[in-house]
Parts: sequence; structure tokens; C-alpha cells
Amino acid sequence: MVPSVILSVVVIGLSGMAAQILLLRELFVSFLGNELTFGIVLGEWILSEALGSWWGRRERWELKGFVRLQILFCASLFLGLLLSRNLKAAVLD
Repeated sequence: MVPSVILSVVVIGLSGMAAQILLLRELFVSFLGNELTFGIVLGEWILSEALGSWWGRRERWELKGFVRLQILFCASLFLGLLLSRNLKAAVLD
């Protein structure tokens, strides 16, 4: 396998893990989550990732689609953090 592809996959994996941990922490700080809500959210998160990987395996992807997904990933992280910090005020008021 090409070293640049391996490096790209490793960087995507590490940044994805960091983004998930950061977003999960923000949500639990906002909503004062306990172990039960942590388990429910984590279970749903893993299930949605499994469904996404199943769907992605069935599709034929090209480089252009891969780049678009990475841009969407970067934008959705910032949007998710912004929403998680402001969601508590909107939901609980």
C-alpha cells in the first residue's frame, strides 16, 4: 500500500477519535450526564458508525468523494461543538 494512503488513514482515524471524545465530553458537561446516559449515547454512536461503514462499503468511492467527506467531517466538528455548548440553554429554558 502507498505510504501516503496509510498516513492519511492513520491521521483520519486519530482525528476522528479526538473529535468524538471532545464532542462526547462537551455533551456530558452540558447535560450533566451519568453512566446510564453515557452507555445509551455510546451505544447509539457505535451503532450509527457500524451502519455508516456498512453503507460505505457498498458504495463505490472515488477520491473526490473522499475529499468531500473529509471537508464535511471538519465542518461538522465545529458545528457540533457550537451546538453542544448552546443546546443546553435552548433545551432547558
